[in-house]
Amino acid sequence: MDNLKLNTSQLDNSLNTSKKILYCNHCMADCESQEQMREHYKSEFHKYNLSRVTSNLNPLSYEDFMRKKNHCTIKYFNESLPNVC
Repeated sequence: MDNLKLNTSQLDNSLNTSKKILYCNHCMADCESQEQMREHYKSEFHKYNLSRVTSNLNPLSYEDFMRKKNHCTIKYFNESLPNVC
């Protein structure tokens, strides 16, 4: 029973809401302000992850997204083909 109290206490500390953090569930990204959150929602990164999540795919990290975007851009310009990615 003492372990239960300890675990509950630890849970209470982890749920400290003194500083609110805005979080995008689709991108697993933290935002520090509502303005930053609005800008995030407008970003290509968020829109891409939103389409992945709605297709039952895991979201990409920002680094993976940028790698994929850069790779597709380079491939597009090298091959001169529309919609290669």
